[in-house]
Amino acid sequence: MMFPLNETLTMEFKSDVKSYPMDKLVHELIGMANAEGGKLFLGIEDDGTVTGVNIQHRNVISLIAFIKENTIPPIAVSASLETDDLSGKEVLVFS
Repeated sequence: MMFPLNETLTMEFKSDVKSYPMDKLVHELIGMANAEGGKLFLGIEDDGTVTGVNIQHRNVISLIAFIKENTIPPIAVSASLETDDLSGKEVLVFS
């Protein structure tokens, strides 16, 4: 998959090199849900460099459950691990 090169109001990049904190991830997704929605790419730096998703964030089902359990009302998100065509690194994409 080719990922976008720049962030926009509906596309957000988050570095996961040091394991992005779950509470911050939930807050980011809440903010997007309260705005126009969009996609959050976990494993991409602000400059668009793909660095990959941390091993702690590879269980997509557990992450979705955590987000639902920690939001009131529960927000519905979908997530998938996508592989960057150029680097071969995986990025977690939330919609």
